[in-house]
Amino acid sequence: MAKTRSDTATGEALPKVSGRMLSKLLRSEGGAINPDALRKKGLLISVNHNGEHLYPLWQFERQVYPHLKTILKELDADNATKLAFFLTHNRRLNNSTPLQALRKGWVGKVVMAARNFKKDDLS
Repeated sequence: MAKTRSDTATGEALPKVSGRMLSKLLRSEGGAINPDALRKKGLLISVNHNGEHLYPLWQFERQVYPHLKTILKELDADNATKLAFFLTHNRRLNNSTPLQALRKGWVGKVVMAARNFKKDDLS
């Protein structure tokens, strides 16, 4: 099992792994991605910790989470704000977080919430 780091500042544990470890994990599952390249294109969220990019694991299900690319393109924000978007309850999603809504299969609603998202939605 990979070592992960957690961040409880948002109220939810966020297991994260480094890009190198993530590449190894995904390769062992049959995928072949470069998380750092996807991060640079704005297709993954990472948190910078002491100069190392750490990737929240909820973005993946044996591959990059389906529809994440579409949702991230709708968010015109930095990584910290994008991360907060996924973990903050949203009135457009019946007060679920976008992450919870994705797990319920509400992809269209999450895309719409991202399209209408503004930083002031976090307050």
